[in-house]
Amino acid sequence: MVCAIKVLGDGFVKMEQMKMEMAREIESMRMEMEMKRTEMILESQQRIVEAFAKAVSEKKTKRMASSPSES
Repeated sequence: MVCAIKVLGDGFVKMEQMKMEMAREIESMRMEMEMKRTEMILESQQRIVEAFAKAVSEKKTKRMASSPSES
């Protein structure tokens, strides 16, 4: 009887350890995906800023190039 209870208890412990390991792996994958998502957002924001800065710079260059001929 004691042996059967011990085997049952060991089975439950093993199952709980597997659940905990799976939860750790899932959390690790979730954190990795969140980091990739954040990196993608940062990269796209950087591209937007660079495009905006380039457009402003080109507009400023055109304005400065046309100013001397008007004077």
